[in-house]
Amino acid sequence: MRAANYLSSPWCYVAVVAGLFAYAVLAVLDAGRKKALAREKARSDARSAA
Repeated sequence: MRAANYLSSPWCYVAVVAGLFAYAVLAVLDAGRKKALAREKARSDARSAA
């Protein structure tokens, strides 16, 4: 985010907010991916136990 400091005043804040938003979106997507993988693993474990 250091490069955002060199932008003119309003764009500096826009760049920082966009970066934080992108980080939040990636965190949500990663959490969803982990839940989906855990669900798939549980299904395959249940099939192999049956």
